Amino acid sequence: MPYCSRCGVEVEPTVEKCPLCGTPIQQLEDEPPLFQKKYPDALPEKPKQERTAQQKRMLALEIVSISLALPLLIVLGINLIANKTVSWSLYPISALILIWILTAIPLLIPKRPIIIIPGEVIAVAAFLVIVDYLPNNQIDWYLNLALPTIALLGVIVTAIVLGARRVKEHGFLIAAMILAGVGLINLGLDLIIMSYVRGKVSIVWSPFVLIPTFLIAGGLLYFHFRLRKKVNLERRLQR
Repeated sequence: MPYCSRCGVEVEPTVEKCPLCGTPIQQLEDEPPLFQKKYPDALPEKPKQERTAQQKRMLALEIVSISLALPLLIVLGINLIANKTVSWSLYPISALILIWILTAIPLLIPKRPIIIIPGEVIAVAAFLVIVDYLPNNQIDWYLNLALPTIALLGVIVTAIVLGARRVKEHGFLIAAMILAGVGLINLGLDLIIMSYVRGKVSIVWSPFVLIPTFLIAGGLLYFHFRLRKKVNLERRLQR
């Protein structure tokens, strides 16, 4: 314990002056403080760990899976209880599975349209096979109507997406590609539907869509290359 250097009286460690003579009590620098805190005033905050993009996608997939599994099990249970077999529930079950596949593919394989679009096209094609086959256990309209339509949409949409990714900074080009794709889709649908209904290849209504879309797409292409040529000319003059 500290003591007064003048009268030799021992004092408490917290006393600064001698109670008898008033002499200041000498404090040693290496003397440990009496009330040394063992713990800090506040615990340091742990840095928040944000989820990575992959973790967010997996969480979204988990939520979608649970959200779709519940109605699937409910529909299946009702069908089994009411009919003692699986019959009509195959339609909503296959639709729910299709929704899960269409959601899961871009979450599991992000930013790869060359794989995403064909994968989703195959999923839709498989779903339509089931829808066509279930009523009478045979394929009726799928091969002549559904399959060509799915293939048409898959090819054109894939081409538009890949083209847009390459020229993503050119708005006119992207708009022109989309309009041209819409025109071609309508032409293809016209051919497919009329061939299925009439039994022969014929074009009926698609020119009313094809001609305007191609004219507008051509105008957009003109503006794109015209503006591009003007910009290149201005850059050369500035040099």
